[in-house]
Amino acid sequence: MIPPAAPGSLGDEAMVVATIDAIRARFAGHIGLLRYRGGLDYPVQVDARLDLSRYFLQGGARGDELRLLAALFRYRHVALLGADVLDGFYSDDAVRLRLRLVELAAQAGACTTVLGFSLNAQPTAGAAALLRALPASVLLLARDRKSQQRLSSIVGRPVECVADTAFLLAPDTTDPRGDEIARWATGVRARGGRVVGVNLSAIAMEAAGLKRAAIVQVAHDTLERLVAARPATALLLIPHDMRGDASDVNLLRQLAARLERPAFDVRFLVPPLTARLVKRVCASVDLVWTGRMHVAIAALGQGVPIVAHEYQGKFAGLFADLGLENMLWDTDREPLPAPLTALLVEALDRADALKASIAPKRTALTARAARNIDLLRL
Repeated sequence: MIPPAAPGSLGDEAMVVATIDAIRARFAGHIGLLRYRGGLDYPVQVDARLDLSRYFLQGGARGDELRLLAALFRYRHVALLGADVLDGFYSDDAVRLRLRLVELAAQAGACTTVLGFSLNAQPTAGAAALLRALPASVLLLARDRKSQQRLSSIVGRPVECVADTAFLLAPDTTDPRGDEIARWATGVRARGGRVVGVNLSAIAMEAAGLKRAAIVQVAHDTLERLVAARPATALLLIPHDMRGDASDVNLLRQLAARLERPAFDVRFLVPPLTARLVKRVCASVDLVWTGRMHVAIAALGQGVPIVAHEYQGKFAGLFADLGLENMLWDTDREPLPAPLTALLVEALDRADALKASIAPKRTALTARAARNIDLLRL
């Protein structure tokens, strides 16, 4: 199994853990996991971890390719979790290094699959060429219908539409923080209130033209307006990416400090966290506001409606599948407090109806996510 990236994002963790758990449920053989960076591992049980940190640091060293080829002879199946890293948005090098591993595996005779991934509307020419050059034996799976159409057009062959493997993730039922949040949320509802989960993503806000320095202020002003409009509303701050100065956790810490006033009933889900715990606590909220795809998937997997900020074209296909297009804040609209509050109030007032509409579609998405495992040909 080749993860999308090194650990640091709970979204990547959700995909890795859910996929390996699903494989374990069907396959009793040896499972190996590639490691991008020495000493950093995903919290999942595997039989071996293959360290290719030098390969990624040096841009694809020949010696590392040979070492990988030698290791591949013990594996009949090799799968890459493509996520959002194969359209060139981050870099063509990121695409090249990952797809080269897939190509080597195919040449070594392994059954090779790129599990459910998305493509934005304008993949780079380099990324498109690399996808097109993959051996025909490599099975490509798109995680939404828009990506399916884009990918099929690029590679010139049929592509099956699945769903993100994170829909298969089991929530954590052992961490006491999950029970604590559930009790708090029950108390909020007993007083006639609702709970909104809040996740801030710098990359999503910046994609819509907001300066990084203004993100926390805009979020604060939006939530202040929301609580003024619906005074019984409580807030749960949910970080999902711990990487860099503008990580979710740093932004939410700043936001939490500004919300420390009697007018706000706020809880901050403090790291260390796991993807399983985030999915567990999402069951306790009535609505989630996020710019992270896998916070959205964690909430949707619990039947909870979402308001999301589009970026990189990642959300459009999923929201179209769910009939939630009106709950998506597109990149051509600057995120300003007044219109953001209006959308959040609308979603909160319609939360029960939205939840009812999501339920059957969530079941279908979970079944589509399981197709990733079906098609591995184990």
